[in-house]
Amino acid sequence: MLTPEQLTDLPVFPLPNMVMFPGSILPLHIFEPRYRSMVAWCLEHKSPLGVAMIQHGSEGAQLADPALVPICGVAQIQRHTELPDGRFNLILRATDRVNLEEELPQRDGFRRFRASELPDLQADPQILARHLSTIQALGDGLATTIPSLGYILNELMAKGMPPGQVADQIIDFTTLEPFDKQQVLEERDVLKRLAAVEELMAQLLATAGHDHSHGGHQH
Repeated sequence: MLTPEQLTDLPVFPLPNMVMFPGSILPLHIFEPRYRSMVAWCLEHKSPLGVAMIQHGSEGAQLADPALVPICGVAQIQRHTELPDGRFNLILRATDRVNLEEELPQRDGFRRFRASELPDLQADPQILARHLSTIQALGDGLATTIPSLGYILNELMAKGMPPGQVADQIIDFTTLEPFDKQQVLEERDVLKRLAAVEELMAQLLATAGHDHSHGGHQH
């Protein structure tokens, strides 16, 4: 949960092709002077920071401040190491979704925004439970062909993670294109996110079954 003060003055780190879901971990190496300043400010003020994807077409090196996709993840600095030359190694953990509503004047060269939280919409617990049960069954079916997915799913269930974060973490684990992941990030309806996960896992299971059935043929 972010405080009103944090939402009123949120530092934002732009990255190309990066969608950060609540619950995700991101290691970063910070070397640019303005982002060193941003990290130092965040550490001093115990502030989170937004991790926003650069809009397609705005990635050019000539753009010092490229356009950003407004809905992004917000992360806390979980661990940090400051190197002797002023660079930082960080471990970020995302906690929330936000909408970047208004860009504010820069501070020491780094970008900051006024933002609003985008909490998950309330959903019927029984329907959520049915979705999770279906996802668990699909995960069991995929465990032999994609063991890492089965492991991730079991870990999420064992931790008692909220259904919305279960959906987010499975989508984050997949090789979906960043644009497709961004669409999931922007969806506040947990039931729709879980349905998207079910559809994706069912496709993976069908593909895995098809590959397995043809595995013995020589061409």
